[in-house]
Amino acid sequence: MSPPFPKRTFPMFARIVDFVSRPGKTRTLNETIQSRLFAILRVQPGFVDEIVLESDVEPNRVVTLSFWRTREQAEHAITRKHTLRSRRCWLPRLRLSPL
Repeated sequence: MSPPFPKRTFPMFARIVDFVSRPGKTRTLNETIQSRLFAILRVQPGFVDEIVLESDVEPNRVVTLSFWRTREQAEHAITRKHTLRSRRCWLPRLRLSPL
C-alpha cells in the first residue's frame, strides 16, 4: 500500500476567514478580496495559494482560504502594517467584521 501523499509533499497551514457582506454586495466583496487583499498576501513570505468561495445557501456569505507554508508565516503576514491598512478597502463592504 502506498503512502497517502507523495514524498515531496509538505504540510501547509490554511487560514480561513468568513465574511458577511452587505446585502447585494457579495460579488463586489469577492472581487475586492481577490484584487486587493490577495494582491498583498501573494507577495508575503510563505504564501502558497488562495481560494474565495461564495455560498449558494447564504447569499451574503464569502469564505476565503489562504494557504501558507507555516502557521508563523500566516500569522506574521496578517499582522504587518500594510496588510492591516488594506482592511480599509474591503471592510466598508461588510455588514460585520471578519470572524
